Amino acid sequence: TESAVEVASILSNLSVDEEHGVRKVTPERIYSMTLMPSKSDIIVAAGDKKGNIGIWNVGSTNVEDGVYSTRPHSGTVSHISFSKINETKLLTSSYDGSIKELDANKSIFREVLSLENKSFYEFDSLPDMSSTYLADDDGDMHHIDLRQNCKNGRIISTWQVHDKKINTLRVHPTKPWLVATASLDRSV
Repeated sequence: TESAVEVASILSNLSVDEEHGVRKVTPERIYSMTLMPSKSDIIVAAGDKKGNIGIWNVGSTNVEDGVYSTRPHSGTVSHISFSKINETKLLTSSYDGSIKELDANKSIFREVLSLENKSFYEFDSLPDMSSTYLADDDGDMHHIDLRQNCKNGRIISTWQVHDKKINTLRVHPTKPWLVATASLDRSV
C-alpha cells in the first residue's frame, strides 16, 4: 500500500487536458453528475439548473464533439444515476417533482414518477434496480417500485424521516435494507 505522502505526490502531478478532457455539456450551471459504469467507454452525464441533461462520450469526435443534450425536466436536475444493471438506462430526479428514465437504445425519456408540489433530490436504487429510495423537500423518503407501469402507483411507502429537506440519501452497498439520509435539519 502507498503512504499518504506517496498518494499526495501522485495527486500533485495531475493535470487537466484542456483540449480532450473538458467539454461544455449543459447550457446552465451543473447540479448533478455521474459516470457510466462501462469498462470500454468513458461516458459522463450531467444535469443542470434549468432541467437539461448532457451526456458526453469522452474522446468521441461524433456529433457536437461527442455531446448529446436534451431537456427532459422543467426544473433543476438534482440527481442523476446510471442503472446498476443496464448501462443504457439513466435515471434523473428534479426539483420539478419528477423522476425520469432515459432509454439510450430508444433515445427517449419516460416519466417514472411525478408528484405535484414536491421537489425531488437524491435517490439511490437497490442493486437489482427493482426499487429506489427518493428524498424530497419536506423531509420525506419515498420507496418507489421501478417495475410498476402506473406512474403514481409506484410508491410503496413514504416516511417522514426529517423535519427539513433531505439532501443526501444512500442505500447500503451490501445491506440494501439499510438506508442513510442527511438533512438540512442537521441530522443523519
